[in-house]
Amino acid sequence: MKQSLKQAVPPFLLNPISRIKWRLIARFRKKAQKINAAFSVAFQRLLGAMGYSVARKSDYYSPLPSLDRLKKNYERWYRPSALAGIEYDLEAMKEELQSLLSRYYDEFSAFPAFEQLRKKFGPGFTKLDALTLYMLIRQLKPTRYIEVGSGLSTYYCSL
Repeated sequence: MKQSLKQAVPPFLLNPISRIKWRLIARFRKKAQKINAAFSVAFQRLLGAMGYSVARKSDYYSPLPSLDRLKKNYERWYRPSALAGIEYDLEAMKEELQSLLSRYYDEFSAFPAFEQLRKKFGPGFTKLDALTLYMLIRQLKPTRYIEVGSGLSTYYCSL
């Protein structure tokens, strides 16, 4: 028959043994937490190197959307907009994009390579953003353009 710790150990030793036991458990927990934290950091870095960004679903401050919530509200996202005065004519947008590309893409392609400029001005702007901004500035020819920052967008607007 198996005896409990209280039955197997004399009463005068029970308190010191209990303290030792809890100290060992606390040490084990601390080591386990350190191992878990190190593993989590290494796993996050590995995923980051593979191009993934991991965030908790419950992180209110994360800019990443909760895919479960998006799927739950699918109908909200895939319906015509109720914004008064704003019309989304996709065919007209595609035609305008084709028109802009036919007029300004060759000019844009003649500029220094985007990757070189990105190293010089910073990573906050994509090639598609740069192309779109350049074509719209060339098309609309605004008399005033207010730019916040001084990176790639400013460079392409100044050409």
